[in-house]
Amino acid sequence: MKNIKNNIVYILLGFTFVISIYSTIKISELEGDISDLDSDISDLERKNSDLESQIYELSYLENDLYTLKQELQLKLRLKGIFIN
Repeated sequence: MKNIKNNIVYILLGFTFVISIYSTIKISELEGDISDLDSDISDLERKNSDLESQIYELSYLENDLYTLKQELQLKLRLKGIFIN
């Protein structure tokens, strides 16, 4: 009976040791995944910033185009040419 108790203790210690190693490996893998996701988030934030800059630039160009159109229509009206 004493021998069985000792064997159970060794089995439980071995199981605990294996679980501890497995958990350490899994945590390391998850930390790597988190690092990859952080890198992806940084890339997406940079791309988002680039897109916002491009949208702002397009809006600015659109305003310039509208102003030029208004000036052209005014000049043509002054010459007697009417367009929409």
